[in-house]
Amino acid sequence: MKRLNKLLFILYPFRDALGINVGSTPFRIGEIYSVVYAICALRFKKTFRFREIDRRVRNIIVLLILNFCLSALVSYANINYIDTDFFVKYLVRNGLTLFLLVSVIGTLINYSPRLIVYGIKWNIILQIFFAIIFFVLSKRIFMNHVFSIWEFQTANYGDFELPRFAGSSSEAGYLGPVLAMPLFYLLSNYKKELKWLICCLVLLIVTFSTSNYLIIIITFATIFYKKNKRNFFKLVLIFLVFIVFIVSIVMFFSKDSVLSMVIVSNFDKLIGYITLGAYGTLDWSASDRTEHLATALQMFLDGNILQIIFGHGTGAYSFSALHNTNLLVQTVEEAYNIYLSTLTDRGILGLLIFVLIFYNIYKIKTRNSLSDALWFGLAIQLVHYMIVGNMWLYYVWQEVLFLIGYEKYLKIKGNEAQNN
Repeated sequence: MKRLNKLLFILYPFRDALGINVGSTPFRIGEIYSVVYAICALRFKKTFRFREIDRRVRNIIVLLILNFCLSALVSYANINYIDTDFFVKYLVRNGLTLFLLVSVIGTLINYSPRLIVYGIKWNIILQIFFAIIFFVLSKRIFMNHVFSIWEFQTANYGDFELPRFAGSSSEAGYLGPVLAMPLFYLLSNYKKELKWLICCLVLLIVTFSTSNYLIIIITFATIFYKKNKRNFFKLVLIFLVFIVFIVSIVMFFSKDSVLSMVIVSNFDKLIGYITLGAYGTLDWSASDRTEHLATALQMFLDGNILQIIFGHGTGAYSFSALHNTNLLVQTVEEAYNIYLSTLTDRGILGLLIFVLIFYNIYKIKTRNSLSDALWFGLAIQLVHYMIVGNMWLYYVWQEVLFLIGYEKYLKIKGNEAQNN
């Protein structure tokens, strides 16, 4: 059992770096192992001493079943107006997530702080390994192939073109959620984990991703708030003044430098994205995303009362995008935003189910730095869902598993202390 748990933490951060493609469907090593782990977990000794934890897990399971049924029924009723390939893939991954959570309910699976910290540091080591390959060999590992990075992702800043480090992720902007939980934990314990913290920050900075920079800011702000609730707004004000001061110095003395261009470009892009292009400037990727956000919102608002409540069917937005010649990119399965994608495909009821799922996940956690770090990784995913639409990213549900297992560890230790 210990080896199974350790392997779960070892494979978790590989993200898109290792796996196989079957047709157009990727099977990542982490999600493949999730199924293996679930099968093995069915054989774990059952106990029902974890009433509060398992009650929450049961609630999540019921909600996932409701989501599955809602998707199936509404999509079947609109079968001629949905992307059936995406619909099938969605139901399969919904089912696999259900299988994973059902397999561990009532079991003694538990993850010690030592194992979780080991997983955090292994994650950093793995990303450093990818960084060495990236910057020294100009290569990146992606699924079952090795490609030249220079042909894929670069960030343009005036006359400068910089490679964007993506680590084990398919895109630079997707590395942030993978490192969010480690960043929170390392920042919470910076006095003894300073070297690891610096490594984590550097890895995120060299992605040249606006969303990853936002994740860094949110992490620092959250830590500030937890440790200085009374003086939080004063500290934020001081921090903002400090940042404005530093940025002003950089812009004044080196306005044509790559650093100043990175600062201006990312700020401009953030404003442009928030305002859907009304202000600021957008690069090609951001323009594509904002276009789909506006299209999905309009699709939801144009629906009749049943479509607003129950949605148009899972795969409906994908089908609509494929037949919309006004879009920059038509081959988009979801609208780059899980909340809007849920509203278009599964309606207000689907969004309510989604919210209740994460509410029950949140209620599992206790108040300590490691539990906070595990939840923070999931909370950042909720923020990141503003620019992605995939609910079934395997590492999200493995983080849910980490939270469940850690809380069970605390419960076991608490019972042992009472008995002694």
